[in-house]
Amino acid sequence: MNLTLLLAVSVPAISQTFIELYYEALEAHRAGDIATAIPRLEQAVALQPENVDALLLLGTLYGFEQRFAEALETLERGLVLAPEYTDLRIAIARIKSWQGKSDEAISLVEQILADQPNNVGALNLRARVAYYVGDTERAERIFSSILEQQPENLEALLGLGDVNAAQGKYDLAQSRYRRAQTIDPISAEVAERLSREWPRTLLWQLDTSGSYSWFSRESRPNWRESFNQISYRVSPNTVVHGRVELSERFERTDTYLQAGVDHRISDRSSGYVYLGLTQSADFRERHALLGGGAIQLRQGQDEPVATVVTIDAKHADYSTGDVTTIKPGLQLYFLTGRLWLSAQWINTWDETDRHVTGWSVRADGQASEQVRLYAGLADAPETEANRTVDTRSIFGGVIMGFTPQVSTRLDYAHEDREDAYIRESVNVGVSLRF
Repeated sequence: MNLTLLLAVSVPAISQTFIELYYEALEAHRAGDIATAIPRLEQAVALQPENVDALLLLGTLYGFEQRFAEALETLERGLVLAPEYTDLRIAIARIKSWQGKSDEAISLVEQILADQPNNVGALNLRARVAYYVGDTERAERIFSSILEQQPENLEALLGLGDVNAAQGKYDLAQSRYRRAQTIDPISAEVAERLSREWPRTLLWQLDTSGSYSWFSRESRPNWRESFNQISYRVSPNTVVHGRVELSERFERTDTYLQAGVDHRISDRSSGYVYLGLTQSADFRERHALLGGGAIQLRQGQDEPVATVVTIDAKHADYSTGDVTTIKPGLQLYFLTGRLWLSAQWINTWDETDRHVTGWSVRADGQASEQVRLYAGLADAPETEANRTVDTRSIFGGVIMGFTPQVSTRLDYAHEDREDAYIRESVNVGVSLRF
């Protein structure tokens, strides 16, 4: 009789102790106190080793602490007990993503979504993994679709804020985080994001440069040219500019004016359109229309090279006739973007309607955080003084960034114009962002 009474009292006591420990761990987790949450959960699991909710939370918290082996072992133990518990499968995929095994994480999530296409937990994780691998376009689309159905889904709201921050939309990201704070005022994740210092958004940029050219093989007066451009970032994806180029050549001076817009269409594509004119042109184009764009081909997680396909086109009206140039190109990025190679196939229909072709190759390297070097070769038709002639070029330079607001450049070019002069030029430029 006494033994029966003892057992009847002990079982509720043990159950109550588990509940207390479990909810203490939950509160510590929400407050960001993982160091307290994990021991509480370990004690709770010791009391109820087959409680899959406790195993799920404990495995997730191990993952927060980068104790990935323990995290996976704990979650797999829970999955043996409850093979159909989808949240355990999602948690395992999340740990894989934190390990950097994005392909494995995506595969696991896609398996879940194949059976449960509207599973919000799986959708949130699919968007988060897309964000991890730099596919912010997909991540934004998925997070936004979740919030359309569940406007107060905290994970999707924080995820969308993170995507906005990665896109440079800092004000929008902050508004997402502030809204998240109204949903969960004591969330440590929300508080951490609101405490971040965001880069100052520099909306304006002034680029100015001057060049000096001298000649050999033929006696010609030296050239003096200047370039001045002011740009304004209308939005994180769109920049407009106005430009003035002053060219003193052949003892005459032309002033070329240009306005244009550059727009980032998505994370992987961009385009531009420029319009230019020269009033009373002596040797430069009277009118010009320029346009082009770039598309980054999809890059796998383990691929060391990123590839960008480009296209540039220009139609110019000279006093001797129209000249059209189309330049398809390719850029290959190596060493996580610190070294890249560019190549273009140059096609020109000159003022006599003759189709002539050429090429250009260039290598850029980020020697340090502040210094970028480049060099290149070209053999292509160029229009000068209203006449298109094949020109071989060697060029190179250095670009130095002293601060995020100030950078300078020094360029040199050697041009051998067929059956004409050899021109050498030096250009010095400054860029100011404010």
